[in-house]
Amino acid sequence: MEPEISEDQIINKEIFKGFEDEITCSICLKLLRDPTSCSKCETCFCKTCIEEWMKKNNSCTLKCTPLELKDINISQRKILNKINIKCLNGCSVPLLDYYNHIKTCSLEKNKEVTCWNCSKVCKESEIKMSLSDVEELKQLKVSNCYSG
Repeated sequence: MEPEISEDQIINKEIFKGFEDEITCSICLKLLRDPTSCSKCETCFCKTCIEEWMKKNNSCTLKCTPLELKDINISQRKILNKINIKCLNGCSVPLLDYYNHIKTCSLEKNKEVTCWNCSKVCKESEIKMSLSDVEELKQLKVSNCYSG
């Protein structure tokens, strides 16, 4: 599962304030992820949240029946595209692009990892792959680890 976005990651918080209803899911109350909306009242949901909701309900959270989904409207999309999120590597990315970005971030190698051998925390770019006695098993070892 991908990490949730924390409010600390929102770069331009001034846009977030005042638009909470337009950019948060009415089910999980978190920033929208893969947003969709009710075709009648335009209430927004994360796609996975509303799919789970629909397994038990035939209406939206505001009781529109029958529940029919549609893509978010242009105004909602514009708001979401103006909210910039800082990925764990420091990149500034529009909210709607965030989850695709973190899958392919070129700076992903800068995330911190722990050496299996000495427990030192370092950047992933500082580690090297080494084969163990069993060639199929690869383990990470910090390049300057003196423990083994």
